[in-house]
Amino acid sequence: MPLTFKDIPQFPHAAYKVHVPWNHIESHLENLAEGKGGLDLDPDFQRAHVWTEEQQRAYVEYQLMGGEVSQTIVFNCPGWMKRSDEGTVQLVDGKQRLEAVRKFMRGDLKVFGQTVEEFGRFPSMHYLLQFSVCALETREEVLSLYLNINAGGTPHSKKELDKVRKLLEKERSK
Repeated sequence: MPLTFKDIPQFPHAAYKVHVPWNHIESHLENLAEGKGGLDLDPDFQRAHVWTEEQQRAYVEYQLMGGEVSQTIVFNCPGWMKRSDEGTVQLVDGKQRLEAVRKFMRGDLKVFGQTVEEFGRFPSMHYLLQFSVCALETREEVLSLYLNINAGGTPHSKKELDKVRKLLEKERSK
């Protein structure tokens, strides 16, 4: 018997979503863990900090130019919004993006040749990350979510990106 659309298993939906201005990320991270079992930004299933400074800079510059893709940071906390003392808030997806923005906001990453302080007053409502918190109860569910998010797709090769860079150069030289 063929599947119907309602038969397709669904990914978990966030129990909580909030847009966090970049200059409030640190305080919001603290608030996420308040009354919980702490905050784990580096759970054992996460890869290391693998982005180079160049990749961090490229992401932050993309966001500062109005990029809208890849702004969601996914966390999990068992029992979120049900019991105030339940589980650790764990980072599930977005470690590299979150660290790039945090590094910029600390003044440890220059973008467009400048630190955050050199730009002047920070327009907090223009630059946001979306924090989404799932309420998965088991480690199996969390690991499955991580794999579902990260195991698909194929990163672009240097050769593929260089091809597009050459096309861009050609367009600019017209």
